[in-house]
Amino acid sequence: MKALSVRTLFLAAVLACASLAAADADMAMALATSAEKMHEGGKREEARTMCYRALANDKNCPQALYLMARLLEEDGQEVAAGMFYERAARELSKAAVEQKHLQNKARDASIGMRRLNPFASLMQREMEKYTFELAKIAERSPDSLTADATYTRAQTLNLAHYVAPEKMPVFAKSGPAVAAPTPPVDPFRRSRPEEPVTATQLTPEIERALKQSGWDTISGSWKKVNTNVYEVTDGRLEANKTNGFASVIVHRSADGQVSLFCRNNKQSEAEVAEMRRFPGYSSSFGGSASGFGALVKGNKVDIYAPSEMWTMGGGSNWEPYKAHTSPMPDGYPKDAIVVSVAKNNLEIQVNGKKEKKTSYQISESGPFVLIVKGTKTIELPQVRGQ
Repeated sequence: MKALSVRTLFLAAVLACASLAAADADMAMALATSAEKMHEGGKREEARTMCYRALANDKNCPQALYLMARLLEEDGQEVAAGMFYERAARELSKAAVEQKHLQNKARDASIGMRRLNPFASLMQREMEKYTFELAKIAERSPDSLTADATYTRAQTLNLAHYVAPEKMPVFAKSGPAVAAPTPPVDPFRRSRPEEPVTATQLTPEIERALKQSGWDTISGSWKKVNTNVYEVTDGRLEANKTNGFASVIVHRSADGQVSLFCRNNKQSEAEVAEMRRFPGYSSSFGGSASGFGALVKGNKVDIYAPSEMWTMGGGSNWEPYKAHTSPMPDGYPKDAIVVSVAKNNLEIQVNGKKEKKTSYQISESGPFVLIVKGTKTIELPQVRGQ
């Protein structure tokens, strides 16, 4: 009975994971469909950003890959476009088996791939041929030395990238047989090192002062410069309040940036970070954020407010999108930011000037956050509300 219970729990976990993956794929499909409509309406940059969000949910979304290839080709980025066409052709061909309406896109993607990289199809065929020849060698010589050599070669050359999963031969080490795994790093992502995590460093005095100012969690490196003035490196403050206000004074410098958001969504925060990994991404596109508020960098501030473009597949809540960028006035050594929200009423002020005031329907969940990237000096970070 106990063994049956364990098996049942394991099966339930597998089904739950499959359900989550399907939900991500459905979300990616909805975002890709919205991106296509935006592209047809001439909103290229909005369509591009929507594609990033689709690929953050499902990196193999066929429609998003195809539209990204077209956008990159229109921008003259032929190398990146060719890579996306190649991947789109493969994924669209798989999907078109059951979804016949994708056959034309699959054909167009193949044409685009050959146009931008005439050797791509030849490379595909040769690598497939090599894979099957390697499998025959392993079958003819079933000794451990050959098994290890063919398995290592399949991994090193990433043969699983060139051969469809249902056709991929099984390469075995000198032990139990395992299929040559796909590398954990997606070859179509822009390669970049993982950002280092700064260990939390703060004195009990600083922690006490920040918690008295309304913050619940603190991370990063905090050094006291003066009363209520801190030099912060990769720091984060979070307050579990959905209504109220948060404020901070940022000492102006060229390095680092400070974000002050309300109704912050951690899932969106991860998606925004994921978007930046794709070739062709540029912050000049505008783009979304994980919450509503302001991002201060140098002598400029980006304002993130509700946008009707971001209703997440027809949902009723308006999502954060960069409304505009404002230059800070010259001669000011510091900049004061205030973000306040009460239900759907949002207001963002910079140096006493009302930058944005809206009453659109927005999510009623998510904390206030203050995020410092790099090193910045800030003053009087506080939050009040419930």
